[in-house]
Parts: sequence; structure tokens; C-alpha cells
Amino acid sequence: MIVHDVQQGTEEWKSLRLGIPTASELGNLITDAGMPRKGEMPRTYRAVKLAERWTGAPLQSFGGGVIEQGKIGEAEAVRRYEFDHDCKVERAGFITTDDKRFGCSPDGVVSNAYGLEIKCPQPVNHIKWLLAGGVPDEHILQCHGGMYATGMDRWRFVSYCPGFPMLVADVARDGDMIDAISEALEAFHEQLEQDYARLIELRGSKKEEGDEEHQF
Repeated sequence: MIVHDVQQGTEEWKSLRLGIPTASELGNLITDAGMPRKGEMPRTYRAVKLAERWTGAPLQSFGGGVIEQGKIGEAEAVRRYEFDHDCKVERAGFITTDDKRFGCSPDGVVSNAYGLEIKCPQPVNHIKWLLAGGVPDEHILQCHGGMYATGMDRWRFVSYCPGFPMLVADVARDGDMIDAISEALEAFHEQLEQDYARLIELRGSKKEEGDEEHQF
């Protein structure tokens, strides 16, 4: 893995994400059970990443009041987690695989042993997750993506809502899921290269003055 010392949400962080799949977006390529996605969802996702690669600019918008509020809650959650578990949470900007073709943005890393995925939901969702126990189905894949990017053997999910008990649950590394992610990413990049070559063909072999080709 490669740890990129950037702050999440900055232009440097956005640039590192350009044109590559990330753990938080794995659901566009495979299901929670590790089955490959078919149809419009992976096709649209590939088009998004292709556009990012072509233009060198992110199509997604980051920020806004809801996200900023979430960051405040996340900082509180980290402090609470450190106190409850007598540990130091290291902040991580962006981590990629060695080939830089997949990445994740952990909410924290503890002793280089496991990563943290922290959510600060509204009370209703937090209560549902807390009473159900374990990691909510909709967030398991992101945890597996974090382990794929880092090579770690476990990931810890934390749900924090002020005034309520904190939910802490582990996801262990699953060889079958790691293989499924690897296969999905290989298929994604293979098709992305074909699509990129097709765009160049459609544009014409001679580049217009000022055109830039963004390589990843």
C-alpha cells in the first residue's frame, strides 16, 4: 500500500481519486455478497471515472453543510473511541494499492493494525444499527475495500451518535471477498482502457492544440 499524506477533501485528495475506483464506491461494481454488478450501474460508474481521467477534474462535488457537520461528529467520535479503547487514532488522508489503481480514505488507522470506518448517523439509524449489532450491510463492502487497499486483516466499524452507546464492530478479512474485489477491479480497468482508446479513436488520431491526455 501507499499512504498519501493529504487532508481529506482538499484538492490534492481529490486529484488522487481521479479516474480510479475507491472503497466507498465499490458498490457500483460488486454486490454486498461479492457478485459482479451488471447493467447500468457499473456502466455509469465507469463513464464517471473515464470522464475524470479525460478531463483531469472530479465530477463529484465534496463539501456542504451536511458533510461538514459529519466531520465535526467524526472528530468527536475519534476522541470518544480513543478514550474508550485507550489508543491513538492516526488520521489517514488517502491510501492506494501499490499500483495506484484503487484507493480508500480511512477515518483513522490504529497501530497500523486496523482501519476505522466511522459513521455519525441520525438517532433513528444509529438505534437500528445498535440494536441489530454488527456492521450494517450497506457498509460492509467499504470495510472490505479498506482491507483490500491496505492489506490489513481487519477493519473496525464505528457508529457514533451523542447521548447513545457507541456501536463498535469488526469485519475480518475474507479471502473470497478480496478475490471478488480483485476480479471486479481487473475487469473495470480492462474495460476502462478499451473505452479510453475508443474515445481517442472517436476524437481522431491528431490531438488539437491545448489538448491534454491524463494518464493513470
